[in-house]
Amino acid sequence: MRLILLVLLLVPSVFGLDITTLDGKTYRDCRVSRVFPDSVCVLWPEGGARIKFVNLPEPFRAKFGYDPERAAAFARAEASRQEHERAVLEAQRQFLQAQTRSAAGAQPSRAQQPGYGGNAGTQYVGVNLAAAGPGGYNQNVNQLNQFGSGNVRG
Repeated sequence: MRLILLVLLLVPSVFGLDITTLDGKTYRDCRVSRVFPDSVCVLWPEGGARIKFVNLPEPFRAKFGYDPERAAAFARAEASRQEHERAVLEAQRQFLQAQTRSAAGAQPSRAQQPGYGGNAGTQYVGVNLAAAGPGGYNQNVNQLNQFGSGNVRG
């Protein structure tokens, strides 16, 4: 007798629900993981979904205790919570931008740093590309290439 009772208790968990929504989508072998005032979260072998009660047939609404007034209040509270989160994230983003701007103002810009001035590209690590000494431009480029490999001799 106990064995039969145990089997009957386990049967609903072994065989999941088949839910067909009002828009025609069918979820086979589902398991309800969470119930909200306005929806249910279901898991099935291919994934999971949150299905609004307004998209479920009446027997499922009754089974999970759908109350339209509670659902509307919950939806308003969720919208308010999401708006608050958006406002907090926007405030954080603006704060970080202000910090970045103030930090950039405290440091010299790249054009103000030595070696990046108004004649950018004409002087690099002590090698003046504008002054074409013996060998001209190509010798200076060769010196730059050697400097990168650590072979420059003074």
